[in-house]
Amino acid sequence: MWCELSGQGCRVFETLGHGDYNVLFDEVFSNSDEMNITRLDVAYDDHTGILDFPQLVRDTMELTEELKPACYVSKCRKREVNWSHEDYFLPAMTVQHGRKASEVLVRIYDKAMERGYTDGRHWIRTELQFRDNRALEFARKLQQEEIGGLFRGVLHNYLRYVDDPGTDSNMRRWPLKKYWADLLDGAGQIRLYQRPGMEYNMINLEDYVIGQAGNAIAAYIEIMGEAAFMKELRKRGKQMPLKYRQLIDQHKKKC
Repeated sequence: MWCELSGQGCRVFETLGHGDYNVLFDEVFSNSDEMNITRLDVAYDDHTGILDFPQLVRDTMELTEELKPACYVSKCRKREVNWSHEDYFLPAMTVQHGRKASEVLVRIYDKAMERGYTDGRHWIRTELQFRDNRALEFARKLQQEEIGGLFRGVLHNYLRYVDDPGTDSNMRRWPLKKYWADLLDGAGQIRLYQRPGMEYNMINLEDYVIGQAGNAIAAYIEIMGEAAFMKELRKRGKQMPLKYRQLIDQHKKKC
């Protein structure tokens, strides 16, 4: 079975449902042998003029007429600008870093232009598109961190628009462009990557049980009591995933 919540679907969930996405993610993490997240889109809408979009477009393109290199540092190998005008110095529709099939894609575009508004309103959307492991890791971190800070930290890790100070040839040491610094608002870099085959251990277990599910467990025990909690736990009727059985075996060997 496959379930998709579009942008409109998310608004309906927030309006007519409980609107708590962590409850949905909890359901996935609690049934990881049966459920998965294959894609997750997270967006920030700038309505106040934080992003200078025409300047961002110019900083993205390599303008050979001005002998001006692109002014960004990105972990994405591919970037493209889809133009709504032929003139480089007029606003573009979309700036994109990464491929559509990548685990992480950064997309920045003029939402007001997309919607056809002609009243001069400022509406620039910055969107992070995650797939597979990156989608799961972002959702997992979201249960411990505020979404705004997490969004800015992950964006900072994958993409930075930088200013040439004129004294350093290494772009990675260049300071942030003002508009990009304003968008990140002091957020540090947050990585989503985990090395393949990372061993599941007690730290991971405690992080989930205490850090993520701790409040739910405490509330259940407070309401139903410890005896009822243990009773329901023993008769839950679900097969224990392999990573938990291996962890139990390792613990028994140590004892």
